[in-house]
Amino acid sequence: MKRQISLLAKDEFEQRPAGRFLTWALSVGRWVVVFTEFIVIICFVSRFWFDRRISDLYDEIGQKKAILEATSDFERDFRFTQKRLEFANSLISQLPPDQIVNLMGGLLPGDVFLTSLGLDGQDLKIEATALSRTGLASFLAGLRNNQRITAVAVSSISKEEEKIGIQVRVSATLKQGDANAI
Repeated sequence: MKRQISLLAKDEFEQRPAGRFLTWALSVGRWVVVFTEFIVIICFVSRFWFDRRISDLYDEIGQKKAILEATSDFERDFRFTQKRLEFANSLISQLPPDQIVNLMGGLLPGDVFLTSLGLDGQDLKIEATALSRTGLASFLAGLRNNQRITAVAVSSISKEEEKIGIQVRVSATLKQGDANAI
């Protein structure tokens, strides 16, 4: 059997704690330093990628902002048109003007004239001028006795010296569901 003989003297420094630490630092510690440097290099290189990504996002945000600003006028006009269409549709669902005129024409005596006529949903607003008391009474009685009208309320009756006749304001409520069937 062969034996190996070391002619080097054993150093007791390697056996002490400082020696063991130094031995560890020179062997394992260098790998820790290399690994740490590797992480730093990866972070440094990834910084370029993140900078490019941030730059692209700022450009994309700028483009989308420009598109939004360019289309904001169109969107405002579009929404305005939608509101106008909704209003027009609500007018279509109300009583047609010719039917209101036909209804009122049948109720007006010869000496009563309409000043204004309006419809808001089921509520009919009437302003009229009567040349005589009997004409006014006949008009109000005709409104009250009409089958299509559920309630009649006289808001005001006045006689002004500058104007001819008796001015009257009347509110009437049409029967529910009858607004389209007059």
